[in-house]
Amino acid sequence: MDDKILQDYFAKNHIKAHKTASGLYVVITKDGTGDNAKAGKMVSMNYIGKFLDGKVFDANIDSDYKPVNGRTPFDFTLGVGQVIRGWDEGVQLLNPGARATLYIPSALGYGSMNRDPIPPNSILVFDVELISVEH
Repeated sequence: MDDKILQDYFAKNHIKAHKTASGLYVVITKDGTGDNAKAGKMVSMNYIGKFLDGKVFDANIDSDYKPVNGRTPFDFTLGVGQVIRGWDEGVQLLNPGARATLYIPSALGYGSMNRDPIPPNSILVFDVELISVEH
């Protein structure tokens, strides 16, 4: 069901997104440099999390990629389950400096869990920027 909703959304908004085998959709909006991030590495991210209707539920930056309310970049170890599956997969498609939009079906997000303010079975959209990868 999420895939049909996303396909309709892309058609309506003239978005060309790349679909991975898992059902994650990715649009690279700015290329970075160097090697892609790999599982097991510490990454530093900027992000805006929102719903398909554009309503923001969490962010550490604004739409111009400027810090919000003194928040700092979000650091985590990639590929070990510290974040939702859509992030663990999607961030590995990026290299430092890259920006992308990740369209995450509910199965790769929080699924049927209620994670207030995120209702169960929500499709999530993240504008992300990979700032750095631990070497």
